[in-house]
Amino acid sequence: MISAPPAGAEGIALRSSHAGFLLYGQDGCDECTALGAYLIENGIPFLYVSVPSHAERMALYELWGLPQGRRTMPQLVFGNIALGGLYSVSCFPAEILRELVP
Repeated sequence: MISAPPAGAEGIALRSSHAGFLLYGQDGCDECTALGAYLIENGIPFLYVSVPSHAERMALYELWGLPQGRRTMPQLVFGNIALGGLYSVSCFPAEILRELVP
């Protein structure tokens, strides 16, 4: 399922209470589109969250504790753990990712 929750503080609260995968990305980002396609092709349900502003991205990177070299979009998040972007996530066997979904 791909949809965008509401923006602002209410949206952040909603996203943090989601019990599955959240794909954070930017509209028009080829890697974000590719990671979404990878998840769909492998039957891994997720909620897409558009993060258009630099300030919002920086706040999320801080929240996830990502060091400078790992601050990229997209980011696939499960719970409060950022699993990584397209290249990191595509290294996980899809079966393992599917098993995490409640």
